[in-house]
Amino acid sequence: MSHPNNRFRMREHSKRRASERYQVNLNSRDLRGIVGLIQNGKGEFIGRRSLDRSTWQVKYNNQVLKVVYSKRHKTIVTVLS
Repeated sequence: MSHPNNRFRMREHSKRRASERYQVNLNSRDLRGIVGLIQNGKGEFIGRRSLDRSTWQVKYNNQVLKVVYSKRHKTIVTVLS
């Protein structure tokens, strides 16, 4: 099992990148919502980055976001432009 601080750091990083790249302020609930979309097949799979990480495009609150999802940590790693 991963260290809880890793997940926290990943979420904080994702929030910063979303703000920088899309001028959108995401909170932890928003990130969980995006993870839920991915886990329920509501996102568009773009590609695999490693055995653990994959890139997805999701529509969340009328905003299309490109994100990297960690299957192992079950969280968003970063938000891409």
